[in-house]
Amino acid sequence: LLGQHGDGTVGPLGFAKIIVAAGSFDRCVVRRLHERIIGRDIDPASETGYLETLVAQFVEGGRLVRPFVKTLTQSTWFRRGF
Repeated sequence: LLGQHGDGTVGPLGFAKIIVAAGSFDRCVVRRLHERIIGRDIDPASETGYLETLVAQFVEGGRLVRPFVKTLTQSTWFRRGF
C-alpha cells in the first residue's frame, strides 16, 4: 500500500502510519492549507517543484499548522493576491 510496509499495527492507526510514511498526508495537508490561505489548489502535475518545496517546509517545521500558515501568509503569492 503506497509503497510502504506496515509495522504490524492493526486498524486505523496502522493505516495512518503508512499514509504519513508515504508522504501522502503531508502533500494533502499542504494542498488543502494552500487552497484555504492562497485561494487556489496546487496542481501536482504542473507544479511539482513548488508542492515539494512547500511539503519540505511543512515537514521541517514539525508538521505544525500555525507556523506553516504564517509562512504562506508571508509568501509573495499571498501578497500578490493570487
